[in-house]
Order: sequence, then structure tokens, then C-alpha cells
Amino acid sequence: MGVHAGYAPGQATAGGRSRGRRSREGKATEGRPQELRPQELRPQFRLRRGRDDLLIEWLASLAPRRRSAAIRKALREHLAARETEDDGGGWPEDPDLAAALDALF
Repeated sequence: MGVHAGYAPGQATAGGRSRGRRSREGKATEGRPQELRPQELRPQFRLRRGRDDLLIEWLASLAPRRRSAAIRKALREHLAARETEDDGGGWPEDPDLAAALDALF
């Protein structure tokens, strides 16, 4: 016998919010216009002890609800640094951050 986790059809989710719900015809009934909705990507990766110890320590030091923001910030800084390097500028990087990002790419 299996266990089914979730909500029954028509049952509201926790918090009672219903953003971007669609009618039966598939038309948006409320919320932001489609072009203004954020793109949702959920990258997944594995970290291996010995090889990714620096990343494991960095992620473990962050509060669980702040990890996503910290990863996005690190990626933006890394991309900005790469653009600056392509322009011939020598933007100094944090060596720990650079090593962590190199492990991601």
C-alpha cells in the first residue's frame, strides 16, 4: 500500500496564496503577465568529499534559506569577472570564491 502526499483536488495550499492560477481553458486568471514572471530553474548537482570540500564548507556555513541567494550572487560575480577579464581588465577575485565556482563549471 502506497502513501500519497499532497493536496486533494481543489484544496488550497498552505498560506492560501494562489498566484498565476489558470482557468480550465488554460488562460491566466490573475497574477503577473507571462513576460514578467520569473524564470524558474532548479539546477541540481552532487558534491563529493575530498574534491568539493571547499564548496561543501561554504554551503554548510550558509543559513538554509540564504543558500539560493548566495549561489546566485556568486554566479553573478563570476560572470561579471569573466566579462571584465574579456575586456582586458584585471578584476581581483576572491580565491575561495573562484575555486568554488570553478568546481561548479
